[in-house]
Amino acid sequence: KRWLPWYGNIRSNMKTWRPQAGDRRPQTGKTKFFLFRSPVSRFRSPVFLALFFLLLRGIPGLAGAETLWAEKAKRAADAEDIVIKSGTFSRLAEELSPAVVNLRIMQKVTTYQDFPSPRGSQKGRSPNMEERGEGSGFIINKDGYILTNAHVVADSDEIQVALTNGKLFKGKVIGLDMVTDIALVKVDAPYALPTLSLGDSSLLKPGEWVLAIGSPFGLEQTVTTGIVSGKGRSLGRSPYDDYIQTDASINPGNSGGPLINIYGEVVGINAAVLAQSQGLGFSIPINIVKMLLPQI
Repeated sequence: KRWLPWYGNIRSNMKTWRPQAGDRRPQTGKTKFFLFRSPVSRFRSPVFLALFFLLLRGIPGLAGAETLWAEKAKRAADAEDIVIKSGTFSRLAEELSPAVVNLRIMQKVTTYQDFPSPRGSQKGRSPNMEERGEGSGFIINKDGYILTNAHVVADSDEIQVALTNGKLFKGKVIGLDMVTDIALVKVDAPYALPTLSLGDSSLLKPGEWVLAIGSPFGLEQTVTTGIVSGKGRSLGRSPYDDYIQTDASINPGNSGGPLINIYGEVVGINAAVLAQSQGLGFSIPINIVKMLLPQI
């Protein structure tokens, strides 16, 4: 704190101090005043300025995370609606399917086998990887970043990522959040991968056409269409319950796949279906994903 002699009226941001017994401050016998540190002055510290400029340049997982995904130019409010034609959905499926992947969840399993030996056949342990489930995902960055559901990749010992061109890569979980059911997986490919653009789920309206691509029951690159049946649905699964309801067919294996609008933008991640129901699928709004992704 900076000490100043008093030569005028007391200002609102100053405080009086008089010498007290045992006080280590200079005992001059005169009244001293010191300036309270202004909140603005705290932002002038070298540490804060350094952090501020680092944030401006972008730190992975903090600022600059918007470069992790791509978004199309925002549509004008008076933009004309797309006319649905016979080839609209087939064109979207052909263009977007290469960026949708199949995730094969592998877990370590120990088996016992008979091994020949001088003393006769003996049993020995043999660790193997077995497929314990499947799911879907979609690439959001050409460097191999993939979005999917957390419940798809949780508790996996290994993830195999299958592309539409037949290539198979080993995936690594970068981060996941079980509360919102969002996960980010990374693959290292020797070439740039196709990607999907993220849209604005707040612009969705009930009755709009949507497209779902995924691997239900292991049937890769399955395309289904439907409409947005409702928004803001709560399933009691997390504090972020704000699901998009759709009648586009979503089945086991579709989890983690994209829900796409007619503009070719991802507006949700397919996440759940109601048991013993038909035409009741639910997707996590992509705006929630974009809000939380920098923290994963």
